[in-house]
Amino acid sequence: MERPELPLAQLHAFVVLAEELHFGHAAARLGIAQPPLSQQIRRLEDKVGHALFTREPGRVSLTSAGRELLPAARRALTDLADGLAAARALGSGRSGRLRIGFAASLALTVLPGLLRAFRERFPDVRLDIHEMTTAPRIAALRDKAIDVGLLREPPADDAAGELAFRTVLTEPFVAVLPSAHPLAALRTVRLARSAR
Repeated sequence: MERPELPLAQLHAFVVLAEELHFGHAAARLGIAQPPLSQQIRRLEDKVGHALFTREPGRVSLTSAGRELLPAARRALTDLADGLAAARALGSGRSGRLRIGFAASLALTVLPGLLRAFRERFPDVRLDIHEMTTAPRIAALRDKAIDVGLLREPPADDAAGELAFRTVLTEPFVAVLPSAHPLAALRTVRLARSAR
């Protein structure tokens, strides 16, 4: 299939003229003078090899070749605009996919709130969440099989700094003791005392 060499300005000018069917109105809508519009249409007709418009005093109409080209030209311009918008959204992080690995213990605690907050801020990003134990989660991060891993603490073997960490939640430690234990009556227990 031959690759068309059509400047977008010519295609856009063609669509606008096809909608207006008036050179003056189309030129005004495009923000250009009428002679450059006529030149763009002429160049496009040369590339097509056929007239796209009939020009009569006070009247412009599409030829059969123009009617054939119009839907494809509109689709091409719309597809390009959609593609640019999608690329901008993806590039800015407003769309795409985020793969998250998490521990089962987070499923009913912190994870729902994090997911809800993320979806409110980035509704067009698809979330793929995967329950994983710690070692597979760290391996998946290193292999780029997931984008984010929710961990209780950074792995001790990350001396090379392969992974970046950010604290999203801190949880207090709680001592659970039998009621008869000597430390049970205390409001706070130092870790050093509980080890005795």
